[in-house]
Amino acid sequence: MFKSPILRNKISYLTKHLTPKNGNKVAEGTSKGSNKQPPRNQEKFVITPAKLTDYYRIEDFPQPTPKFRELAANFFLHAKTQLQWTLASYEEIPDVKDELLRQKDPQYQPKFKSPILPEILMLGYTNAGKSTLINTLLNGMKPKDKSKEYAYSSSRAGFTKTMNSFNISNKFVLMDCPGYGKFGDEKQGEMVLTYISNRKQLRSAIMIIDSTNGFREEDILIINHLVDNGIPFDIVFSKVDVIIERIMKAHKVQTKNIEDVSQRLKNMNEIEAANSKIIQYFHTMIEDVGLSGMAVRPKLLFYNSQINSKTNKKSGFEEIRTTIIERCDLEESLKRLRSKK
Repeated sequence: MFKSPILRNKISYLTKHLTPKNGNKVAEGTSKGSNKQPPRNQEKFVITPAKLTDYYRIEDFPQPTPKFRELAANFFLHAKTQLQWTLASYEEIPDVKDELLRQKDPQYQPKFKSPILPEILMLGYTNAGKSTLINTLLNGMKPKDKSKEYAYSSSRAGFTKTMNSFNISNKFVLMDCPGYGKFGDEKQGEMVLTYISNRKQLRSAIMIIDSTNGFREEDILIINHLVDNGIPFDIVFSKVDVIIERIMKAHKVQTKNIEDVSQRLKNMNEIEAANSKIIQYFHTMIEDVGLSGMAVRPKLLFYNSQINSKTNKKSGFEEIRTTIIERCDLEESLKRLRSKK
């Protein structure tokens, strides 16, 4: 079973030996011995959340094809999102309530008429970024617009108090649930655990881990509950941009307008060293909780919703989209739908 991060010994070794499964270097073009002069602008050599996802990719989860990425992007671009319900009790979910009433009275006529769709549950510690991720998935690269925020996000931990059901173009449902842990409510936690244990429509869960804090004991308990109930899950590391900027600044990495050639060479070396430290940071986090030793390993996904001086665009959310479509087994139906247009 999943191991506690407090009890597990750390694995330490030289990060220069860490190479992606495909054999490519994370920062292409930084290999020594090349006669090519380093460029003045070096942003493209800084590791990104999408590159981290590729780095930690395993054979069970091959890279999505360009056509699949395009299909997913097109679907989410035109998706119609509807808030179906917002509730604080599992028994009040419309179809659950109908079933409970029918059990009491066989003559009862169900009121819930919407189709039963596959559901994806968004999980995470309070303020890990669940609502922000939902908005990023649905809005993509669009500028931030409060009127287009489907899930209300806040810097205040514990802002989400209910489970919120978002119908996405009558294809699947995203379930935004209250965060657990600090500022979480016991009744909210009970609803989430009951949902995991009983919800037949649940296809998969997405566990959001705040990269700046790593795995917490509550995360481990929830993951164990998912495993015990046979629920597939994927892990999304949020706020990766914060880690990238922090480590790049510690190495005094520059990204633009480096005039001096010797400074360019030095800067390239610092980028390579910083990239390795970022990889080691996540490697330690992953190994400390025993993720790589699980019988059924989750997909590890990295993304950022904010930009800064070292991460200049949103990255990584595209593969989270394809993962949701895969988990809901919708790829073929979306292909047919698109071919009809």
